[in-house]
Amino acid sequence: MKTLAAIAAFSAVMATGTAMADSGSYTGNWQVTLTRDLYLTTKGYTGHRPKSTHCVVLTDGLNFGRRHSGSAVLDGQYEGDFQVINGNVVIFVDVQGSGEEPASATFTARARDGDIDENGAYDIIQGGTSYELANATFGAKGSC
Repeated sequence: MKTLAAIAAFSAVMATGTAMADSGSYTGNWQVTLTRDLYLTTKGYTGHRPKSTHCVVLTDGLNFGRRHSGSAVLDGQYEGDFQVINGNVVIFVDVQGSGEEPASATFTARARDGDIDENGAYDIIQGGTSYELANATFGAKGSC
């Protein structure tokens, strides 16, 4: 059930953009602030963790099947990929989940002409389950 909710939320973010990001480069860095963080416990999603700030660095032009796609690095240590799809950027980064299992930190936001909009979403997915959800506020390009 929680997995279905995360998939539905992700699909809604993907469906919001109709404009194609067709110019500008996404190579650069963005400060991302996570707020209203909810995390999964044995009693369901609970509480808010403190606000946290991170740095996402993107390198455009690797063309993983899309014009704007390439590598992503979170906080200088976690590596992954990104793609711009129908005016939305989707960033997937491999992280260590609870119990040291592999997990993916996922960021989404609207994107156009090499810029990422301020309002986005964040989710950690581990073993097919959404474990942590938050609002993701992207700073301006070059902000970290």
